[in-house]
Amino acid sequence: MIQRDSRSPYERKTPARLLAEIEAAMAKELLREKQLVENPELPITSYNYSAIQDRLEKKGFTVSATTITKRAKELGCYQPRPKKKAHDRQVVTAAIGALIQHDASTHLWSPFAQEKWTLITSLG
Repeated sequence: MIQRDSRSPYERKTPARLLAEIEAAMAKELLREKQLVENPELPITSYNYSAIQDRLEKKGFTVSATTITKRAKELGCYQPRPKKKAHDRQVVTAAIGALIQHDASTHLWSPFAQEKWTLITSLG
């Protein structure tokens, strides 16, 4: 016979099933997000489940991101994250043991700049 530790009994703080009102609000937000992702005029390429969670919290509904993702899969509002391409490296040396590493980063380095600048760094 298994006995539970009487000092810390498990007490669920949230209901096991979501209310129909919460399910409807979650579906509405997921389908709203789907319209944004599928719109070819917008540069949005993935779903933001944390933003959906925040919108639901503003309406007074507490739902975990895991639950939102699960419902997204059920409603066809899920897109797996694309695998990132491996970074290509090119090694160019003038002599054995001589190696210079180059790296570049393009950002809006100054809030007063009108365009992005590229910073090129070389380490030897």
